[in-house]
Amino acid sequence: MITRFTCSNFKNVDVDKMELGKVNLLIGPNNAGKSNFIRALSFAANMTSVSSNEDSGFLTEIRRNGSIEILRHGYKDSPVHLNWRILLGGRAAEYTLDFCFDEELNTFKIVNESLDSGEALHGKERAFNYFRFHDMNPGFGMFSTAYQIGDTNNKRIHVPARVDETGLRQFDKLVISNKNLLKNDYIRETMFTMLEELRSYFLKFYSYGSSQFDFEKVRQLQEPTAKDSRLTKDGSNFLSVYQYAKAVDSDFEERFLNKMQELIIDLKDIRIVEGLDKIGMKLLMCKSEYMLSEVSDGTIEALLLAILTSLPKEMAPTLLAIDEPEVNLHPAWQNILAKWLQTCGGFSQCFISTHSSDFLDAFTEGFKTGLVNIFVYDSAGKSTFKPLDRKRINIELEKGWLLGDLYRVNDPSMGGWPW
Repeated sequence: MITRFTCSNFKNVDVDKMELGKVNLLIGPNNAGKSNFIRALSFAANMTSVSSNEDSGFLTEIRRNGSIEILRHGYKDSPVHLNWRILLGGRAAEYTLDFCFDEELNTFKIVNESLDSGEALHGKERAFNYFRFHDMNPGFGMFSTAYQIGDTNNKRIHVPARVDETGLRQFDKLVISNKNLLKNDYIRETMFTMLEELRSYFLKFYSYGSSQFDFEKVRQLQEPTAKDSRLTKDGSNFLSVYQYAKAVDSDFEERFLNKMQELIIDLKDIRIVEGLDKIGMKLLMCKSEYMLSEVSDGTIEALLLAILTSLPKEMAPTLLAIDEPEVNLHPAWQNILAKWLQTCGGFSQCFISTHSSDFLDAFTEGFKTGLVNIFVYDSAGKSTFKPLDRKRINIELEKGWLLGDLYRVNDPSMGGWPW
């Protein structure tokens, strides 16, 4: 679980030590930075999940974000700074990644990457550093060899490392190629385990945007042999993920059907059908039957969101980030989607950007009880987004107002309107 996030110079996003909870909402007008915030939050996860066939996961993610356009306008000479504070197996860790544009080589390079303990331990003034790359010596990284935090015999092992790829992705090769790393018990056992936990966390961090879903591809018949455990960003492998989830969890099919029946009251069943050596999905209503090619974009999006919130534990994300999930959904469906996101036990954390007042209404009780954190656009502040003032808003909520009501009347504290 990400408990805190810091970002600067990434497109139009600047946030400092934003404290996150289980359910987090981001509110703001168009061009406020909501989508860019999710891109920044997802940067390490997307970079880590890049295929091993790619030479550099770091540069692949840079290109995916527009290369030079990743830098805040007017700040070409300043590095991007990203920092995630994450709970891993009950331990807090901080992963930092700083990178900048190298004009001489016309590419990006990493200028600092580090993994530290989340807090100072054993009476030490500073957090314990597990590894650090390029900060003091570009092109090199150094690893701690301490057997425990506070060990006075902590010697550093220095190794050459690429500046166009992260240590997180290079670590395996570095250990294999360096005898000092390979023979050190602490590096092989303790640090390798921690890095694997961090990578596993990022690999199960799923981020989506409603604008990225390709409804036409979802409607197409698919090969029956595909076994996908993760929904692609365009949703095109929906049927393969559905089939795999059925195989993994015997209760998945019923759980998924129950969710869709909350939206479509006359839905009787959902079936996989075969034809032309391919598979498709059929929705059986009281009086009609519909293939995916016959249903609306809103229904397709509902199916995608239903599967993301119904996945078996083995397939569920560590964090689910969705940019404007309410798009194409009827206001009544938005209310139900909000309930799914607040009660789903599959993922440990979710982050949602929105500017729908109907969607916001359904998060009112969650906000009052502290389950939901809300961050609003702050055009006048140093940070792009700030926490919604609970003390100020609770006064209105106790009078019977809903969050969406305050948004509709352009309450200044909500920060969601463009004027």
